[in-house]
Order: sequence, then structure tokens, then C-alpha cells
Amino acid sequence: MSSRDSTNHPRDQRRKPGLPRTNRSRSMAPATKVPFYEYDPESNAWETHRVARSQGDNAAPKLSLMTWNVWYEPVAEDFRFPAILRQIKMMSQEVDIIALQEVTPRFLAVLRHDEFVRKDWLITDRWDEAHKAVLGDTGYGIMFLVNRAMKSQIESRVIKFPTSKQGRYAQLIELSDAGDSTVISALLGSVNGRR
Repeated sequence: MSSRDSTNHPRDQRRKPGLPRTNRSRSMAPATKVPFYEYDPESNAWETHRVARSQGDNAAPKLSLMTWNVWYEPVAEDFRFPAILRQIKMMSQEVDIIALQEVTPRFLAVLRHDEFVRKDWLITDRWDEAHKAVLGDTGYGIMFLVNRAMKSQIESRVIKFPTSKQGRYAQLIELSDAGDSTVISALLGSVNGRR
């Protein structure tokens, strides 16, 4: 036997799979369900999307994801925002989910007013009442755009990390099909950023 007893080595004292973490209640708050919104041309408004559970087979869907850090600083927004939107439109035929970081209320307004986004995408809104109840009303945020073809299967949740000095939180997307659900994407954000 070697001089190192593997059962007493600190590396072997890691949490074993399936065992609960003892400090979980201090480091992570429970997940809060937050809505997606879809544009309704008849009412000319973004309406809360209601999930209708799919009764399809249990085959795992093939998904593609695009991420983009919009950058919260108000530098060249009149140039940057249309350029980012053009890139999103170019890539949109190849992706199911678009995850955006450091979104500002002004960039969200650009997305909400764009006909392409209104027609083809569900969106989350960092500044709606459900988000503000968990995260407050400060800082930039994260958001998702999800292709409308997935609208019967998708939900979103927000989890705030109460011990984070930067106000970190995660936004999750959950894909549900025939009673099974899988978290397919998560973004980390901060509520202590500038506006």
C-alpha cells in the first residue's frame, strides 16, 4: 500500500454523487417560475405565454443554442444594437434558443419592437414583475429568446444566489415533454450592475 491512504486524502473527501450538500440552503434560493412572452398581433401587445404540456414521444429533441453578450455599457448603442439584431436574424434559422447576457432595458425595447422578434420568438423579460419580485429592479440582465415552434414545451425559472456579493442569479430554461423535463440552458447574471 502506498504512503497515501486514499480514504483519508482531502481529494477523496469530495461530495459523492447523490449526496446532499450541507450548506445548500445558504448558497441558493429556491427557483421561481418566470414567464415567457409572445407577441399577439391582434392586441398589438406582448402577452404572457401559457405552456400547454405536450403529449409527444419521449425522444430527446435536437436543440441548438446561440449566446451573445450584449454589453451593458451605453457606448455606441445606436450602432451596436442594430448590428447585434442583424447577427441574431442571420443566425436565427440555425438556432432554437438565443441566450443574451448584459441586456439593458433599452436593448430589450429594441427587441420587443422588432417585427422579426414579434413574429418568430418567445422572450423573457428581466424587468417584469415576476423577475423583479426575486431580483429587484436594478442592473442589467439576462434573457432568452425561444423559437415559437417550441412554445408548448418550454418554461423558465430564476434562482438567486443569496450569498453572492454581486447579486448573482441564474435563469434556467426547462424543456418538458410527456411528463419528463430537462434543464437545457442556464445563464448567470448579476443584479448589482449599472443601468
